[in-house]
Amino acid sequence: MKRGDGRCFESLQAFARTLNHALRTPLAVISNDLHFLAPTDQTGVVREALTRCRDIGAVLERAAALGSAPLNRTTVSLQQIAAWVRSSIPHTDITGSDSLAVEIDRERWGLIIELAPTALGCGPGEIHAALDGESGRLVCSFTRLESADALYRGAADGSPPADNFERLFIEAVVGAHGGECTFEHAALRFTLPGGG
Repeated sequence: MKRGDGRCFESLQAFARTLNHALRTPLAVISNDLHFLAPTDQTGVVREALTRCRDIGAVLERAAALGSAPLNRTTVSLQQIAAWVRSSIPHTDITGSDSLAVEIDRERWGLIIELAPTALGCGPGEIHAALDGESGRLVCSFTRLESADALYRGAADGSPPADNFERLFIEAVVGAHGGECTFEHAALRFTLPGGG
């Protein structure tokens, strides 16, 4: 068993259970109410909200499924990881050794990249990523750009709540890989052990 696999099963399964109760059930209620309102929608706002509910539901479904399955580790290079990140986050810098190899679950890693902007309260084009492989481990930093249009306008600094779904999922997955994760104001940073 690889380092982190024991925590994976516990933390990700707990996350999947929480996901069902805390998010998917209320989302279903909201979606049903929106369907009821749809025939009177003159402006398209209800249609837009229904589409957003479906999109959120699809992400939650994927996260719940990934949360209940063991890690499917693949050894990948720093350059492969950089290519995946760049496909979603154009502002990406890479430093470090091309020879760094990390064992990750590619599907979960893809969902982290997809969720990182929302975890920081912005859109995919409003985030900067930095990957560093110098220390024999992968260090990833995602930072919200100052020009970002904050999604969380209720907070004085535009930061998302500390317990938002995206942050909880990212923390659970990084922990399951034997890594460490920290969130600060407008930044997410995590490390994964090298090897492979």
